Amino acid sequence: MKKQSMPSFAVAVILLAAILVIVYFASVLTQTTERVNNFDECAAAGNPVMETYPVQCRAPDGRTFVQEIPPEDRWKLVHPAENCRNLCGDGVCQEIVCMAIGCPCAETVSSCPQDCPRN
Repeated sequence: MKKQSMPSFAVAVILLAAILVIVYFASVLTQTTERVNNFDECAAAGNPVMETYPVQCRAPDGRTFVQEIPPEDRWKLVHPAENCRNLCGDGVCQEIVCMAIGCPCAETVSSCPQDCPRN
């Protein structure tokens, strides 16, 4: 009779161990997601950061946190022409339009007649 109860005991021990492991990982995951309340905490916790604009971080529970854009940078998005470098007068007609910060401003005959002569 003891031989039959031994496998039952082993199964019970394995089930108990599995339940304890599941409870442990569930509590660790809950603690991690409860501590994440903003983008900086999400990124610091090692969660995936998406290369979008603005940058986003996804927490393990599916919540997404967006990196805050400072007001001075938001202004640059609204007024992109103010972000370019005015090179009018350098002797080169900058006809190529570049949207990145620090690129030369696009020049035309009307905006920079000294660099862009009429043809």
